[in-house]
Order: sequence, then C-alpha cells, then structure tokens
Amino acid sequence: LALDPEFDQTWLICGDTNRAQGQVEEATRCFTEALQLKPDATEVWVALGEMYRQDNQPEQSVSYYQEALALNAQQPQVWRALADTYIAQEQWEPAISALQEVVRQEPAAEDLWSLYQVLAQLYVKIGQPPLALEAARQAISLAPEDQQAALQTLIDQIQSLAPEGSEP
Repeated sequence: LALDPEFDQTWLICGDTNRAQGQVEEATRCFTEALQLKPDATEVWVALGEMYRQDNQPEQSVSYYQEALALNAQQPQVWRALADTYIAQEQWEPAISALQEVVRQEPAAEDLWSLYQVLAQLYVKIGQPPLALEAARQAISLAPEDQQAALQTLIDQIQSLAPEGSEP
C-alpha cells in the first residue's frame, strides 16, 4: 500500500486494514499519522475507539470515543458504542447518559424500543424503579408485536420492586 503522507484518508485506510488483520500497534501508528495530519478527523477517533473496544481495552476506547464526540457530538452511532463500552464495564450511570443522548438524537430510530428496554434495565441496576418503569412503558409502546410479552414481563418485574402500596 503506497501512502501519500499528506493524505489523512490514506492513513485511515492503512489503520483500518491493519486493524482488520489484528495488528493493533501498526493500526495505531497509522491512525496516529492520520490525526497528526488532521486532528479533527472524527472518523479516526471513532476507529481507534472501536479498535480498542474490540481489543478489550475499554478505558482507552472510552477516551477515543469521547474525543470524537468532543469534535462532533451529533454522532448517535458513537454514543451507542460508548454506551455499550460503559455497559461492558458495568458503569451504569454513564451508560444511561450515553443512551439518553442516542434517544435524543434518534427519536425515530427503528430500534428505539430496544434502547428504552436497555434504559429500563439500567435504571433497575441503579435502584431507580420509577425511571425503569417509565422507560419500560416507552419500550412496550414502541416495540413490535413479537416483543410485547417480554416487555410486559419486564414491566411486571419492575413493578414488583416497588414497596407495598406504591406505584413505581
């Protein structure tokens, strides 16, 4: 692969190629070259985040995703990846914040119901049954027919968490 040192996309391709081959060090070198030429290349920051998430280095991955979002916060796919990374680390509150941003940016997403389902499950994990119930109800209102029973079970489970005589 002949590289034009002045063209950051060439370095991005180099990084992606090396990443696909599992060559993390070489991919990192290519991505670093791309960022030296164009520090605001959000796609490079995202590629680094994805690579480190796949390489089971979530802290590094989070850092790169945050760099990409600092440059352009209107990237729901990056917010989703960030949420997934936080969930893998069992960092529930940052995961909730990232998912809320996805919901805000993609109010017509085809899988919006599943985002609400995950939010409901995360709210349960942080001890917030009222918020969990609200998210689960949003999920069931948007979900396809084949998901209704599972979501109703989730709602029932959340309601069982409420103290006697109260509505969560």
